[in-house]
Amino acid sequence: MRSNLSVVNLINFSIGLLNVGLWINGKNDFLLVIFLLNLVINFLVNRDLSQVLIAALTYPLGLIVSLKRKKTPFEGMEKTTEMEVLRKISRKSLKESVFFENATTRRETILRVSEDVERGEVSLETFMKVSKRLMKDSDSDVVLYATESTGKVERSFEDVEKFLSGVPFEETRIFYGRVWDYLESDFLTGGVEKYYKKSILARIGRMEKDEKYFVMKYRVDKDPTVLWEGLEKTKSPLIYKMLMIELLKRKDIEGVRKLKELFSQ
Repeated sequence: MRSNLSVVNLINFSIGLLNVGLWINGKNDFLLVIFLLNLVINFLVNRDLSQVLIAALTYPLGLIVSLKRKKTPFEGMEKTTEMEVLRKISRKSLKESVFFENATTRRETILRVSEDVERGEVSLETFMKVSKRLMKDSDSDVVLYATESTGKVERSFEDVEKFLSGVPFEETRIFYGRVWDYLESDFLTGGVEKYYKKSILARIGRMEKDEKYFVMKYRVDKDPTVLWEGLEKTKSPLIYKMLMIELLKRKDIEGVRKLKELFSQ
């Protein structure tokens, strides 16, 4: 059936194309009549007024352009399970949930995000952005939920520390990935932040001094000399890019000139 309708659309388009061609050559006195006939046929085939409007505005090309998406045959469709529905809900924009939804949804959002953090499915940085926003909410219950969720995540640090202490040196990159997630957020400050940075640097110090080593070390201590050393030893384009950005931020023109000379050698 669908193929038959496509053939009709193709024939209708051919007639429209011929109609315009004859009119351009001054041999067509029935341009408007055929034009209207094309639109009528288009509507009868597609049953879509928006399609007819597009066809009229882009005549004759619009006669063959279909706006409708092909439907999946019913036999091939999988039944939508409750879990799939929940996944769609969970993918709902956090920004939309936090700023535009009602108080009940905002409470549910902060609880869901805190649980996702504990499972490692959402970064601490994302959680902190959401919780900080909801702690200023006009609804007192939302503020309470945000505060309790933050406390819950903080208490989960004890389990995280146990996990980190048991990660062998061979899996330093796993250790780094987990700890760095905390450092990227505003969760860790003061002595706790220093402790985690020291832990990372201690492990990184035993790694082979390749590109990853210098990138990891720089991200922790923010010392440009680490990038200079890394660039000299590895000639890494990534380290070059990171160093260039750092120098531009510092407005170090002399450093930029030196960097270009070094990398051009």
